[in-house]
Amino acid sequence: MDSSVLLAIGGGAVAVLFAVLLTVVVLRQPPGNARMIEIASAIQEGATAYLNRQYTVIAVIGVVVAVVIGLTLGWVTAILCAPPRPRARAWAARWRSPSAAAR
Repeated sequence: MDSSVLLAIGGGAVAVLFAVLLTVVVLRQPPGNARMIEIASAIQEGATAYLNRQYTVIAVIGVVVAVVIGLTLGWVTAILCAPPRPRARAWAARWRSPSAAAR
C-alpha cells in the first residue's frame, strides 16, 4: 500500500478517536439549571419539527422525480436511479430478457 493511503487511513482513525473522546467529554457535563434544560428542550422540539418537515419535502420530491423518470425513461430506469442494489439490477436484467415475454 502507498504511504499516502496509510497516512489517510491513520488520519481517519485519529479523527474518529478524537470524536469519540469529545463525545464522552460533552456527555459527562451536567445538563445545567432548569432554565437551560427548558431552552434545550425547546431547541430539540423545534429541530425535530424542522427535520420532520424536511424529510416530508424530500420524500415528495423523490416521488415526483421517480414518477417523471418512470414516465419519460421507463419504470426500470426509475427504479434503478436509487443507489445501486445488486438484486434490483438482477431483477431488471431478468425483466428485460427476451424470455420475459414468455412469463
